[in-house]
Amino acid sequence: MSEHIHLVPLHHVSVTDAAAWHRVVAASAAHDTPGTPPPEPASIHARLTTPALDSHRLTWLATGADGAAVAVAALRLFTSPGRDHLAELELHVDPAHRRRGTGSRLLSAAVAACRTESRRSLVAAAAADGPGEAFCRRWGFRPAMTLDHLLLRLGDTDGPARRPTADPPATG
Repeated sequence: MSEHIHLVPLHHVSVTDAAAWHRVVAASAAHDTPGTPPPEPASIHARLTTPALDSHRLTWLATGADGAAVAVAALRLFTSPGRDHLAELELHVDPAHRRRGTGSRLLSAAVAACRTESRRSLVAAAAADGPGEAFCRRWGFRPAMTLDHLLLRLGDTDGPARRPTADPPATG
């Protein structure tokens, strides 16, 4: 099924843009990593509007025919010596709008920006065995590192019996 998608580069991220971005990321995270809380809206807004250390960011919002956000992409372009060949991609597609070419269009925009910025390497993170990993493999990404994320829900602990104890201070 094909749908009309409009890619909008975001030069100045508004509160409305950040809220739309959060809706896409929350839907993507709920589908791809169930049980893991999505980032808070304020965190998304800060990440999109605060300059990153030793880098700058390009962002795109993909909207459907009705103007609603269906996918997002951010490309972090590192500027420090020794890392200025590198870019890092974050790409999310709302699960209801996947398998229609939107993620591929966003990736193409990011790759074009990498070439314009003389980047040689593009890194991305994806949940193991999920749709993001399959998407990345289809486009020629290769695994470089595996990370395990562990989550402790503090509200689920039942007081002192479950609290870890600290090692005694070292002498000397």
